[in-house]
Amino acid sequence: HYTVLGVNPTASVQEITSAYKQLAIANHPDKQRQRRRSTAPIAQQLSQFSWSQISAAYRTLKDPQQRILYDLSQGLRQDKKESDLRKQVWDLKREEALKKASLMEEQVAQIRRRESAIGGLIILRARFGILSIPPNQPHLAAISDEDRYIDVTNQLQLLVDRSTLQLEARPKTEIAGIFDPQPNERAPKHLDVVYLFKGAL
Repeated sequence: HYTVLGVNPTASVQEITSAYKQLAIANHPDKQRQRRRSTAPIAQQLSQFSWSQISAAYRTLKDPQQRILYDLSQGLRQDKKESDLRKQVWDLKREEALKKASLMEEQVAQIRRRESAIGGLIILRARFGILSIPPNQPHLAAISDEDRYIDVTNQLQLLVDRSTLQLEARPKTEIAGIFDPQPNERAPKHLDVVYLFKGAL
């Protein structure tokens, strides 16, 4: 990807964006169609790479998580231990999930008001993660509760539509605002939900 954009692996996000914009001006499909219709000489040098390759490279390198994973796959991050990089990716995913969760608050409040008005489904508490410590993994007892599981009350309330929780059969970490609080632990992760429906717990 770095070769496609013509930047070094140590390039900053600003340098990557600048290189992409220059390539976009010269190589975007709409620009190429205009050039074919025009008799004027091409002032900018076209890249040897396709527009889709340029776009894919930019999408990967502008995103901190994807860039770290790409660098790991290419052996470009040898200055740091892989475990440190994986922790950095986890921290980025956690930060992204928390941002998404905070952006949901107004919409969640609207859903709660609507459900309250009809005696519908109100999520009182929801947790996701390692909720109980398996007997064969006593080391988990040393991990604090807030590091073993996360609160996902708002994330689940957002999935309520007409008193039904629209929870598809997919990994919970694919739901907006949810992340795995212990991605390196093999212990089972569970979802625990306490809710109010038609005025009853």
